[in-house]
Amino acid sequence: MPELFKPDLLTRSTEDSLRLAARRACLHRKPYTLAVDEFEHIGILASEEEINAHMHCAKSFINESKVPWTAFGTYEMTDFLEINDQLSQRDKIIHFPRYRLEADEDVAEFKRVLEQLLRRMPLQRTPQLNNKLFELCYVGSIGKIGTLINWLINAYDLCLSEEAKTLSCTHLEETIKPEFELEKMLVEAENGETKLMRSEDKRKAFRIRLGFEKGTGVPPTQSNSSTLPPTSEPSATPASDPKKKTGSNRRKSRVGKRLPKRDSVGEKPA
Repeated sequence: MPELFKPDLLTRSTEDSLRLAARRACLHRKPYTLAVDEFEHIGILASEEEINAHMHCAKSFINESKVPWTAFGTYEMTDFLEINDQLSQRDKIIHFPRYRLEADEDVAEFKRVLEQLLRRMPLQRTPQLNNKLFELCYVGSIGKIGTLINWLINAYDLCLSEEAKTLSCTHLEETIKPEFELEKMLVEAENGETKLMRSEDKRKAFRIRLGFEKGTGVPPTQSNSSTLPPTSEPSATPASDPKKKTGSNRRKSRVGKRLPKRDSVGEKPA
């Protein structure tokens, strides 16, 4: 086979052609942004070096096409920012957290969305939203609308297969995810929220690392030294030990030259 038609070269030429075509399309059409869904999949089965290379390719494409990217995905995308510092300097994170029970406005919004989804189901009788149905839907989705929609679709299919007139809690309980999957989803959501959460403690610790603020420890001064408890062991200082001489009192001498001192005269008594 000629060198020009080898599979590796054909694949490389195809990739280059697609990259050039995409760049030209962006330059001529001038879109506002290029939306990429499930962007975290770029790191599947990829090492840190490969992910870093992918990020550099994305940055080069953005610079050449003059079109910014809008990446949608899970909290796994935050790991890419830790690998590539240049990308983290150019990004803007828009966080869509899950609905929390601690916030009254989140609870009201979750109920509103759930009620709208139930009304849009083509059933003979629209399910009535009550506290039991709300709690079940929140537990099975941990407050995430995307998870709730997929779950309601499965429950709706079960309802149609049974030729039921309306959607009941039984249909939801039979199609809810197992507890270990819900636990894993909750742990991943909490870890991601903690990473993106802004707090005064994190900001203060960061300012201390930069050197703007000191730690909480206060060195003892003359005003509070009298309040310190006495120690049981005496502390030895250079002034209290007459045999200790400081380096400033010692006279430097040349190598091989005797120190000035008195020599003994006469014979020593037996």
